[in-house]
Amino acid sequence: MTTLRALASDIRGAVGLAVLVLLCVLALLAPVIAPTDPAAQGDILQNRLLAPLTLGSDGTKYWLGTDALGRDMLSRLVYGARISLAVGFLSVAVSVLLGTVVGVASAVLGGVTERVLMAVTDTALALPRIVLLLALVALWEPSLVLVIFVLGFTGWMSIARLTRAEVLGLLHRPFVDDAG
Repeated sequence: MTTLRALASDIRGAVGLAVLVLLCVLALLAPVIAPTDPAAQGDILQNRLLAPLTLGSDGTKYWLGTDALGRDMLSRLVYGARISLAVGFLSVAVSVLLGTVVGVASAVLGGVTERVLMAVTDTALALPRIVLLLALVALWEPSLVLVIFVLGFTGWMSIARLTRAEVLGLLHRPFVDDAG
């Protein structure tokens, strides 16, 4: 709770949190908010590249205009937010899960296991993420699941190092020695 208070007291954090909450609400309410189907093209010749706040040939008002195929940009933006947020949240969940497991295991087990896990972590940190992304896209057909797992499996290293440091700090506290 104190973290939320600290975030709310910082104006940049509060604005960022408000934008994120607004984006989540818009994404959840996409079927209600979106005026048209995001993939519907309609009359391509009459409705392509319309300016924002323009009426289309069928009388539909396009709040953000249309693209080159006559699709409503507001509908595409709201439905696209669903995919972007899902990829973001799920890839972070994969990173946190993997990083926490590696960090806690290396701190608790110690010795050779710790050195091996931290060597793997350092090696993974040395690899450029874009090279791995390009290699995986070349090997497999691009998909939403592939993007989530690649982002998740290339973002766990800093979480593992932070978790290891925190667990090592906790293991050396007096109350842990007294409990054991």
